[in-house]
Amino acid sequence: MNSLLHELFTISDNEALFKHLASGELLEDFPAPRDAKSRRRDLLVQVGGKLIESIRSSDTTALETLLAELELYDQIVVIGEIQLTVAALHERGEDSAFIEAITNLAFEMLNACAQSIEDAVHAAKDTGDELDSELEIHAMALREWAHLQAEHYQTVGDENRFAQMMFVRAKVTNSAADKWPQLVGDGMVSLAQAAIPIGQADLAIQCLNGVRLDLAMYVESIDDPKLPGYEAKAATYWLQQACTELCKIHPEDEETQQLLAAVTKLRTERNLPPIPSTPRLGPLARTYLDRIPWLSIVIKDLHTNKLESDDELIAYFCQRYGVVSWDVEFYISAIGSYHARKMLEGMQISYDESHEEVFAAIDYQE
Repeated sequence: MNSLLHELFTISDNEALFKHLASGELLEDFPAPRDAKSRRRDLLVQVGGKLIESIRSSDTTALETLLAELELYDQIVVIGEIQLTVAALHERGEDSAFIEAITNLAFEMLNACAQSIEDAVHAAKDTGDELDSELEIHAMALREWAHLQAEHYQTVGDENRFAQMMFVRAKVTNSAADKWPQLVGDGMVSLAQAAIPIGQADLAIQCLNGVRLDLAMYVESIDDPKLPGYEAKAATYWLQQACTELCKIHPEDEETQQLLAAVTKLRTERNLPPIPSTPRLGPLARTYLDRIPWLSIVIKDLHTNKLESDDELIAYFCQRYGVVSWDVEFYISAIGSYHARKMLEGMQISYDESHEEVFAAIDYQE
């Protein structure tokens, strides 16, 4: 099973249920959740009951009825619980019509929620409003759930549904995360690569040209101090990938050939590593946990991680937790301030409110 799914088991209040399902035992009683960890405990307990009902009856009607009654953000959380249930059932070797039905339900809901997010983002932009923070949080979670669902279809060889999940992922990214060039580049290039095998060359070219036009600026501005360092470097990777794919399709395109040569030269001279396209824990965990418990996971990882260089450390945390590179640098500084405060206990030390949040995350672990 995907290691990320195992991690998500431990975050959900339905952890006992998933472990029970994965064990292969007959499902007699609903395992009561442990002490609440989630900001949506009541919802997850309700979902657990509906999952038991659906599994016992081999019928998804109870889940479909629940989903129809929920608001968008809660629907996204339930999609995740469905995917975790499927993973747990697969863990014990089950392969049944029910698994296919519940997987289809998640597929349909991912598509529907992606459209709802796009509509909500467009509505906010039309009125000039800032995006609601909950909308951004859940949009990024939906992006990662779509990626996990895509990995499932890739494993079973369903190219059409794999491409559709890559489309959902790109759609949500372009709606709610268009300010992060590396995420847009990843989403569009990955969609293009999924579209070509199913005969959607026009869609692939459209995606790749969009990346080429949007990210070409990062070849010249990679050292701009106004830009987060990791994000600018990552953007050049997806620009390189887009140009590579375009040159395969149109080898006579001299402009793209020249851009590919320029970005390849830059990345080679800087010895910049490739950027993996993988589902990320952070945006998923953020829909389950309140801010301080979520941040405590990041801080704990920062405390124990032993990567060789600062660049590797920042890249790892940006990829895994979906945080901005500037934030990683700040967290490291705040951890140092926390320990200095402990050593100088009793002395007056000034720090801003953002330090207090990191301090609270450290104290939360203890």
